[in-house]
Amino acid sequence: MSILPPEIHHALTLLLQALSSPDNDIRSHAEEQLNSEWVAARPDVLLMGLVEQIQQSADSSTRSFAAVLFRRIATKTRKISGLSEPRELFLTVGQQQKIAIRSKLLQCLQNELTPAVRNKIGDAIAEIARQYTDDGEPWPELLGALFQASQSQISGQREGAFRIFATTPGIIEKQHEDTVQSAFAKGFKDDNVDVRIAAMEAFASFFRSIERKSQKKYYGATAEILNILPPLKEVGDSDNLSKALVALIELAEIAPTMFKALFHSLVQFSIAVIQDKDLSDQVRQNALELMATFADYNAAMCKKDLSYTSDMVTQCLSLMTDIGMDDDDAVEWNASEDLDVEESDLNHVAGEQCMDRLANKLGGQAVLPPTFNWLPRMMQSSAWRDRHAALMAISAISEGCRDLMEGELDKVLALVVPALRDPHPRVRWAGCNALGQMSTDFAGTMQEKYHNIVLTNIIPVLDSAEPRVQSHAAAALVNFCEEAQKITLEPYLDGLLDHLLRLLQSPKRYVQEQALSTIATIADSAETAFGKYYDTLMPLLFNVLREEQSKEFRLLRAKAMECATLIALAVGKQRMGQDALDLVQLLGHIQSKLLRYIYWTV
Repeated sequence: MSILPPEIHHALTLLLQALSSPDNDIRSHAEEQLNSEWVAARPDVLLMGLVEQIQQSADSSTRSFAAVLFRRIATKTRKISGLSEPRELFLTVGQQQKIAIRSKLLQCLQNELTPAVRNKIGDAIAEIARQYTDDGEPWPELLGALFQASQSQISGQREGAFRIFATTPGIIEKQHEDTVQSAFAKGFKDDNVDVRIAAMEAFASFFRSIERKSQKKYYGATAEILNILPPLKEVGDSDNLSKALVALIELAEIAPTMFKALFHSLVQFSIAVIQDKDLSDQVRQNALELMATFADYNAAMCKKDLSYTSDMVTQCLSLMTDIGMDDDDAVEWNASEDLDVEESDLNHVAGEQCMDRLANKLGGQAVLPPTFNWLPRMMQSSAWRDRHAALMAISAISEGCRDLMEGELDKVLALVVPALRDPHPRVRWAGCNALGQMSTDFAGTMQEKYHNIVLTNIIPVLDSAEPRVQSHAAAALVNFCEEAQKITLEPYLDGLLDHLLRLLQSPKRYVQEQALSTIATIADSAETAFGKYYDTLMPLLFNVLREEQSKEFRLLRAKAMECATLIALAVGKQRMGQDALDLVQLLGHIQSKLLRYIYWTV
């Protein structure tokens, strides 16, 4: 039964149609009308009208749009006389109107048969419940309605109840634990997979919301939760299995020990998911993330498991070989100039990041044996992806395994250095990456004991045919040289600078930029010994700084500024002479142009 008169509903129906119009002018005018004539003037009528549109409209798209708009409007804030802080719109309407609106919302949830619309109504209810919870006000009938919905014969009703529980767990926190456990237990065993997943998500949210001392009461639900997983894998349901694993990740972050009794079974299941290439990459990565989360939050439990570390290392290395599948000869990779392309969702990156976490959390004693059981064989493999993965694994674990690896650097370098002459460019790139990372993680030792091995082998890589390999070799030299002493670098300066000067002539701007960064680092470390190269380099840098350059050359110019400044500091003002004044004036000129640009653009 409608509370509002027909003329209100007619006006609101026309407004909803205009707000949905593909015509921008009509839609903009409707937005203005919504804000001025409804939100500002009569918000209570608007919210009630939207609820009744959800309740009465025969068109599912209208009901869906009304539910979305209700949620959006209810969360708007408005200033209330006498209050210092603005309040959300729903909380500002009269008490009787609020009771009527929330009652109708629950009726809508109960009666709606279209799943997508029901979910939108559930989102609206969750938003109102959140406002009540934040404000410390009760919504007495909500909990009973949701528990009733969780027992409904209609699976969508059951799913909807758990979806609301998931977004507003505070409404069930104080409920009697037997009632809560019973509701979740039924949800975990529900015949409908969507209900089971929604129950898992709701439980994870609820579990996070309760006090730590209360959480142990719910550890008994672990087996029921884990039993949800195998059937999903058996039918290849990657989407729902992925959602289930995300819920488990949340639980593992909060209370990893709740899985202690069943941990080995969970490890075996997760490993089976990771290695199942018929499943989606996302679900495989989520299984990897679940296992890595246990290492983050309870390393001791992981180390005690008989197969955890070896299985995880094996699967990480396997994922790390999943690279460049459509670009075997690396032509596309080398042609790309976007060196910062987002790859965090790729298997090989997930494997690398997990190896890093395992090394840092479990330590070298646990991680090194299974890792180096594989690496020598992988470095001898005829498949370039295996060799690439082995080198990236060394980069990933060197920080976490520093103490044990430092005494074995001879053996590690014996694996890495030959890769700098590998026929495949991506393997050479990975070799540079490993040496650069090791130069940082084993700073001091690498520079003092292994400078000859590193520098005599990496300097020739600067002459590689592939710009990306050239650039990465130069980047690795930054890592090495910034930790090196002047006396260490002096014998190699001629070779270093000769090759880096050639890179400044590269047609690839990113190679030039990296060469300048590397030269700057060498100058900073070599100090006065760099004076020999001053007359060759400084005029080149002045030319770069004086040129009028477009936007894409700004980074190159900034690198030139950095390089010129560090060279100036290295050689001293006496060596610079007049150049010192010229450099200061040039930098001042660049700064004034930049300030003028900012002024006129802002």
